Amino acid sequence: YWTEVECTIQGGRLEVRNGSAPATAGGSGSRNTGGVMSTSDFPNYFLKERGLTMECKNPTTQKGMMTKDVIMTAALGVLCVAVRMVFMIAGGIAPLIWLGSHFIDAILLGPVFMLLVAKVPKGGAVFLVCLLTGLAFLNSGWPVVVTCIVGGLMCEVILGLGNRTSPSLLTLVITYVVFCLSFIGDFFPLWFLGDQFLGQMLSSGMSGEYVETIRSFINGPAIAVIVISIIVGALVGAFFGHRLMRKHFSAAQVAPEE
Repeated sequence: YWTEVECTIQGGRLEVRNGSAPATAGGSGSRNTGGVMSTSDFPNYFLKERGLTMECKNPTTQKGMMTKDVIMTAALGVLCVAVRMVFMIAGGIAPLIWLGSHFIDAILLGPVFMLLVAKVPKGGAVFLVCLLTGLAFLNSGWPVVVTCIVGGLMCEVILGLGNRTSPSLLTLVITYVVFCLSFIGDFFPLWFLGDQFLGQMLSSGMSGEYVETIRSFINGPAIAVIVISIIVGALVGAFFGHRLMRKHFSAAQVAPEE
């Protein structure tokens, strides 16, 4: 992939081209920041024969998140929380919406996740969004924070195994599935505490009909359906998000064209 770099040419003049658009870099200390270059276009022998040296720095691969990265990550994290919050509130009215909220979230948050990966290709960005989301829903129980932390770390490992600035579509899809599953901890009190959790729901003002509907989903097949629905929603959301963001990816080279 082509990667945007900032280069300094020392000791002479050299004309470089980005596609058909030429950019001239010349003179000691001169700088070309307007083009996209690949070091393979400038073999060492080519530069040495002309008495030139070139030092390049790729700003997208600098280690650590800068202030703008943190701001972008926080903004997209808040958007994730807002989307999930809408369906959590709606789920307080209709139990089936609550049970299917992760499936809906997984579809809608696909473009947000792809934008995050495109705009902040730095280690820690996805983890921070997971952590922020887990803390935002702490009132659902501490398990959601744990699953968000574990899921966020897994996402970082998967992205770190490849090239963060140009991850494959497969890497993006797998990472997004894990990202969506990381929020499943808010169901754990229902699945593992059962009647105790349902009793808390009744005492909080939920109707008996609402609670009985929720009770009917505390069984193995129902749990499997919820988990599978999240995975299916994540697959749909990943491809939807990637397709929606493809124009951006094509410009930033964060993901391959189809």
